[in-house]
Amino acid sequence: MSVISPIELLDTTVLSNFALVNSTYLLPFILGNKASSTIEVISEFEQGIQRHRLPPTDLTWLNILPLSFNEQLTSEQLKPRLGAGERTCIALAAHRRGRVFTDDSLARKIAAELRVPVSGTLGLLVWLVIDGYLQLTQSDQLLSQMVQTGYRSPVKSISQLI
Repeated sequence: MSVISPIELLDTTVLSNFALVNSTYLLPFILGNKASSTIEVISEFEQGIQRHRLPPTDLTWLNILPLSFNEQLTSEQLKPRLGAGERTCIALAAHRRGRVFTDDSLARKIAAELRVPVSGTLGLLVWLVIDGYLQLTQSDQLLSQMVQTGYRSPVKSISQLI
């Protein structure tokens, strides 16, 4: 996972998981200036803030990428199956050889069909430990907090993945 794609696209599910435990500040450490998203994801995230489902969160470190005409066409083809955030991230990644970070199972399946590399919240927590930004116990604490806020994790400890 430590190989960085040309762009690393974060969708609303992953951003929300980190925001709910006040930890989005960790993401630029491992994604650097490749951390990107789309205006559709930001719009979904801001709606979550307005509905008091998400805390106010500084996402100014995130590159917001516009879609080209061809990327927009790809996104529109995915429209019946996915929400705006997931489909625009996948379309961008498909055209620009990027990676998508999503926890949405259908989005992950469609990304795989398009040969777009996919990871999610767990992958980022693993990466934070491997690259030394978090101790394993700290990563497990974040995972536990995420589960308490509604994240459905298939593992109880990040140690199960390392």
